[in-house]
Amino acid sequence: MCSTKERQPSSNLDVARLCEIRGMRSASDESNLQKGDQWTVFDTEFRQLLTDSLREVLPPIIRDELGTMQAQARPKKHLTVADVADTAQCHPDTVRRAIRAGTLKASKPKGSRRWLIDPGDLARWMGAPSPKVDPADAVEREITRALQQRRRG
Repeated sequence: MCSTKERQPSSNLDVARLCEIRGMRSASDESNLQKGDQWTVFDTEFRQLLTDSLREVLPPIIRDELGTMQAQARPKKHLTVADVADTAQCHPDTVRRAIRAGTLKASKPKGSRRWLIDPGDLARWMGAPSPKVDPADAVEREITRALQQRRRG
């Protein structure tokens, strides 16, 4: 049988199992190896077994993870008010005010109540310096907008 005097493996595998893994069935097989080579053979075969196993198991896992990462990294065609608020780290009402004021371009598809914002418009809005707004102008703009909506509706 194999001798374990050289170096004990970190796990407590029995000697017969190590010999079986190494393909050695008798002491005569072991005697053909020099002292340090016993574990080298074991390490090499173990590495090969582990490599073969990982080659079978890892590719589907990696494909799934990459697919998930690519889906998350893919930019959306249009962003919602909530998406813009998350990105800009502000309240959704702030985004809606910017849309109403005309500083952030947005559109509503027919039959939809949701604003959609192009990512490029968001980038321009976030990069633009904040305008100085006169409260009187803001009130006048809101009155004008309300009157226009009333005339349409």
